[in-house]
Amino acid sequence: MTAINIMALCQRPEGRETLRKIRQWCRETSDSQCRGIIQRVDETWNLSSALDSILKRPDESILVTVGFERSQIDSRLQGNDTRQLEIVPLSAEQDYVPALRKSILKLRTRQYASIRPLESAADFRAYFALRYRVWKSLNYIPPEKQCPESQWEIDYTDRTAFPIGAFSKTGELIGCARLVRGLGQEVPCAGLIHAIVAEKNDPKLMANLRYPAGLVHPFDVLESFVKFRDYYRALVKNNRRKAEVSRVIVQPEFRTRGLGEVLVDSLISLAAIKQIEVLFLACRKEHQRFYQRCGFRVIEGMECESFVNVNVPSIAMDCQLRLRAKDAI
Repeated sequence: MTAINIMALCQRPEGRETLRKIRQWCRETSDSQCRGIIQRVDETWNLSSALDSILKRPDESILVTVGFERSQIDSRLQGNDTRQLEIVPLSAEQDYVPALRKSILKLRTRQYASIRPLESAADFRAYFALRYRVWKSLNYIPPEKQCPESQWEIDYTDRTAFPIGAFSKTGELIGCARLVRGLGQEVPCAGLIHAIVAEKNDPKLMANLRYPAGLVHPFDVLESFVKFRDYYRALVKNNRRKAEVSRVIVQPEFRTRGLGEVLVDSLISLAAIKQIEVLFLACRKEHQRFYQRCGFRVIEGMECESFVNVNVPSIAMDCQLRLRAKDAI
């Protein structure tokens, strides 16, 4: 794993304490995702020299600014390719750890994988196969939904879902996640999904893709929570744009690297672009802290002793997105 360098830039003297704390955190952190990967922390007070230096190695550097407006930075970066550059703008009083940690995770992930929307038939074949392998091993697929012939995990919500994948440097799909929207909001790739399912000629697979009769809402996993219908009804009544986060899956050999967290963060960014206001999900209670790091909170009264096909304490969580004008489609 390539070491990461941090350039810490401070505009005013009162920010020097923040820089000192950043340097100390980088040296002493016990966070398994960040420990040992930070090579050094350089300090400077000149924005132009900091940007000139960091643009030379954007794929292994993070720029932390204290007291600068983001517009000041963006104006200096015009004309440069900043897709690989991680910038963490802070105020002198802001907690630096969450934002810095996220940038470190993204840089680490880019060293072995890229995250993008699924596009081709090959993408979707690998996607459904990965879901089957992992969910079958966890006993998440109900017996009546299992497809041992095709070994794909698929259901009707794939018709309204925006999926993303994490692809290794060799092109292998090593992780995935998706945003599921409401009934009738079929995505452009729905036709492609129908086509590759038809190729499989697996009656059970085709049955799983069909909408169930008498469907009230598409989020069947959340039916395990007795208060979910009231929660969902309120979102509909208030005309909130909403989606479910689901099928967050990482191949076993790539776990413990923070890839799942980067996938969820990428879904949140995609949701903002799609002008979605509320995200919700169901998960095992033991995963609560994982989703909290991505901005989710437990929905009051939404707990149960089992969901999907697993008898474990479970919770429902949501995340309220703050949309900006530039995020409009």
